[in-house]
Amino acid sequence: MSSGTRESKNIRNILWVEIILRSFAGGDSNLAVFNLLCGALKILNNLPDDKTPYISIQFIWRFICISGFNPALNACGKCGKMPGSNEQMHLLENIFCCSSCSSETDYALSPGGRKYLINTVSKPLVLTSSSIASFLRFIDSSLFIKTGFNPR
Repeated sequence: MSSGTRESKNIRNILWVEIILRSFAGGDSNLAVFNLLCGALKILNNLPDDKTPYISIQFIWRFICISGFNPALNACGKCGKMPGSNEQMHLLENIFCCSSCSSETDYALSPGGRKYLINTVSKPLVLTSSSIASFLRFIDSSLFIKTGFNPR
C-alpha cells in the first residue's frame, strides 16, 4: 500500500471517528454504531483505492439512519410530492424538497445519488471477504446501470 493510499484511508478513519465522537455516538452507547464503525473499517482496509468513496458514503448515511436523522428521500419534505425518476431533490432546512419547493441555490441530490442511498442502505455492510467481493460487484455492475451515481 502506498503512503498516499494509507493517508487517504487514515483520513477516512479519522472522519468517521470524529463524526461518532462529536455526535456522542448518536446520543447513546450504541452497539449498532460500534458495529458499523468496525465493519466499515474492515471493509475500507480491503477496498481498492478507487472504491473508498463508496464506503465513506455508506458509513455516513448509515450513521445518519442509526441516529434517526435521515431525511425522507422518496417524497418532498414540504409538499409530499413523489419525485420523478429523473428529478433532483434539494436539501432545504434539513429536508429534501422537490424542485418546486426549493431554490436553485440549495444543495441538490441527483436522481442517481438518491437511488443509490435508497437501494444500498438495506444491503448488509458485513465483515467477510466474500461480502466485500459482493459489495464490489454490486458497485461495479448494477449500481451504475440502475442509478447513474458516481461519487467522484
